[in-house]
Amino acid sequence: MDVGGRPYWRVVRGPRTLPAHGSARYELRPAAGRFPLPGPGVRIRLRAFTASPQTLSSADVQEAVRGAG
Repeated sequence: MDVGGRPYWRVVRGPRTLPAHGSARYELRPAAGRFPLPGPGVRIRLRAFTASPQTLSSADVQEAVRGAG
């Protein structure tokens, strides 16, 4: 998602690297500093890309996480 002309969110907390098939908890911040959440029932999809090897991981953001901010 392109936020304020910059497409990437910044990792505030979480490991710098993650082994294959691993999992971790990350805190992300939008590049523009703010991101208005859409209304209830709208799906938010998180996509993470890696350069080498080239991979794409996707996950839906849980409702509980949406209400935490």
